[in-house]
Amino acid sequence: ELALKDKDLENIAKDLFRLETEKLQAASRYAAILCNRFLVETGLRKFGPKLTLTKSYNKFSQLYLLSNSSKAPSLKPDAATKLQELQKVTGTSVDQRHVATELEFLVHQLSREIHYLQNTEETGYLVGGSEPTASATA
Repeated sequence: ELALKDKDLENIAKDLFRLETEKLQAASRYAAILCNRFLVETGLRKFGPKLTLTKSYNKFSQLYLLSNSSKAPSLKPDAATKLQELQKVTGTSVDQRHVATELEFLVHQLSREIHYLQNTEETGYLVGGSEPTASATA
């Protein structure tokens, strides 16, 4: 009976995520939506579908983002290259060390709020916010 309840809770959580996804997809056709956590969580669910969000993020960040070569957090070479590319495209400048520090606990730092941006003609999902969180999320 307990196993059935756990399965029911798991199915309800999946349905809730699916409904939120459908709602945001529909809204994104007409408005710009700043939804950092949603986009990260969606990617992590695809990366590690059987893992918790935290375990999936930890595995992903160890494989692709953060280097273990020093005491302070630092970016892996490919992640550092992507950050440089992002900075060229967006015209931003942020210290790699700050982004690496932000990436350590990013999944827990992202706001759960989803913002509908005003005064823009853009539509779709957007990543943004203050630095270094915006660059770490992107």
